[in-house]
Amino acid sequence: MLKFNAAIDKLLTLPSWEASTSSQLSVTHLKETRIMNEKLKLAFEAEMSAARRLVASGRLTQAFRHLERAHVLGQRHVVPHVRSHWAMLKVGMMRRSAGEVAGQAIRIIIGALGSAIGVVPVGNTGGTNISMFSRLPIENEAAQLLGMDCRSS
Repeated sequence: MLKFNAAIDKLLTLPSWEASTSSQLSVTHLKETRIMNEKLKLAFEAEMSAARRLVASGRLTQAFRHLERAHVLGQRHVVPHVRSHWAMLKVGMMRRSAGEVAGQAIRIIIGALGSAIGVVPVGNTGGTNISMFSRLPIENEAAQLLGMDCRSS
């Protein structure tokens, strides 16, 4: 099991913004879901790094908050979306939360499919404490990184 986890970890730490050149996609939307802009990429990686540091020091609640933010930033892109759920699953395992682990396992599959076809609940933080289909408000800073209009009405 440890070798499997290590293999998945290695796969999911590949740069999420490097699109495969082996198959050219003709659908513009799908192509856009594979490439993150530089600012978004850096913000996503910063959240994932902060989460890893906090996990290493045993501060799982704080780490999970960073994973939720990473989820919001990465959910439109398949690999970052899956990476955020995989990290949440690992935190669930550390917490010995069967519900979180099961929920994240489902979200890995459904989230990858949703990102691939461009159907994601914008703003959803990815944890099992809310429905995986719920849309949530996005913080102004994250909305700007995602290229969304964040003016209040």
